[in-house]
Amino acid sequence: MNPEMNRVQVLSLAPDRNGEAGAECEIILPDYCPNILRILQTTAHPTLTSAVRTGDRLTVEGSVEYKILYLPEDGCGIKAVSQQAHFSCAVDLNCDADADYSVLLTPKNCVARALNPQKIYARCTVLIQVKINQTKEIPMPVLPGGCETKSCKKRTAKHLCSAQKPLRISDEFEIDPGKIATEILQTKITFKETEQKPLTDKLIVKADMILDLLCMADDHTTFSLRKVFPISQILDLPGIHPKAICKTGFELIASNFLAKDETTDGSQAVNYDVEIQVSGDVYEEAEAVWTEDVYSVKKSVECNRETVTTERFWKIEESGTIRETAEIGTCTGILWVEVKPELRGTYYRQEEDKLVSEGVWDCRILMTDADGTPCAANRELPFTLEIPAEGCKNPIRNDTSLILTDLSWSLADASHVEIKGTYRWNGLIFGRETAEAVSGITEKDDRPRGGDAVVLYYASKGESAWKIAKEHACPYEELLRSNRLEQDEIDEDKMLMIIAC
Repeated sequence: MNPEMNRVQVLSLAPDRNGEAGAECEIILPDYCPNILRILQTTAHPTLTSAVRTGDRLTVEGSVEYKILYLPEDGCGIKAVSQQAHFSCAVDLNCDADADYSVLLTPKNCVARALNPQKIYARCTVLIQVKINQTKEIPMPVLPGGCETKSCKKRTAKHLCSAQKPLRISDEFEIDPGKIATEILQTKITFKETEQKPLTDKLIVKADMILDLLCMADDHTTFSLRKVFPISQILDLPGIHPKAICKTGFELIASNFLAKDETTDGSQAVNYDVEIQVSGDVYEEAEAVWTEDVYSVKKSVECNRETVTTERFWKIEESGTIRETAEIGTCTGILWVEVKPELRGTYYRQEEDKLVSEGVWDCRILMTDADGTPCAANRELPFTLEIPAEGCKNPIRNDTSLILTDLSWSLADASHVEIKGTYRWNGLIFGRETAEAVSGITEKDDRPRGGDAVVLYYASKGESAWKIAKEHACPYEELLRSNRLEQDEIDEDKMLMIIAC
């Protein structure tokens, strides 16, 4: 007999699908730009334009915006030039048609070189990571009467809903008195979430948008600016409730900054236009129950089994400080420091029962050498973050973000820069557990019965009452009750009374 099956739906994380695409371009400087003496620094910011699924294939298209700082031949400070390049890549999904997915773009191996005094070649590799959430079913057989069942309860994750919405901000701010910017050379925008407020089918997300700018003054020196502005967005998330866990994200789509002309009173303002994609994913903890073992007190039963996999999530909300020193060679001053955190791996450390995430602070440093000439250095400083594992021994996905705020820097000595800041580690880490479950049973002939109504069995310490009851075709709860057992494991050698059914 193969009974009808019940099904319990839980979250199933498919392995990430990865691809990569090259993005390259040639940049011809306008006539008013001075000739290139040396390229100092190159950054690349990829933006997703579209992700179209056709069957089992996802076609990802986007653009990379290059920002290149160079030292001109005329010696008048630092100059900046930018250009966009298109990329495209096809990624094989091999997942359910209704699976949710998100696309993460990461630039790697970004390089630029001067082909001649007025032309630059730039190239980078865009790593494309597709994260897949899908729903699977845990089998729960409908059992006939007279069966004894042993069930297992596990905490698991359930993905409720997701949404994303663009946010565009156009405004201006004043530069501090006494500073006049003739050009904005470099920009960095980070987001620090400050509040999540769930409402009926909606989520209000609030954050601080932190603007860092490197500016050229009218005397060809550089100075940096930092401005913080509050932002908010309302996401439509049907199914959200107060106990749900929300993971939000902020992705910079495009930005433009323009320093206005100086006014008669000596003040100056900067216009900015920023487009952001705000996203949200909502999860909840659920309880999955499945049957581990079955036997019948009256019939012989054969069990069909399959491996059951469940995913759990852990909410991460950690803050801390960094204080790092990097060797940069002989220099006379620091012009600008940009630090990009990169998480590169998460694993379980058994000795300390902790989850460990490792990565590097990717530091890009603009400075002046012993002659006062601008130059650049890139350094990677390793870091390790740890949290209690709390049962997560098999981490499979790190959906956390690490941002730096309050970044500052200074020369520790003539060849070392000291970097300080505050970090915020936020998001979800997913873990996986597997077990065997009964997916179906087949009833056979009646069990042969002995003549004794009561059997005495000498149980050893550590034996399982369930296995004893199954072997003797005795109701499990009756065995526990008649022998005053409070748990499945026998805590000491003792004689058990087994009452035949």
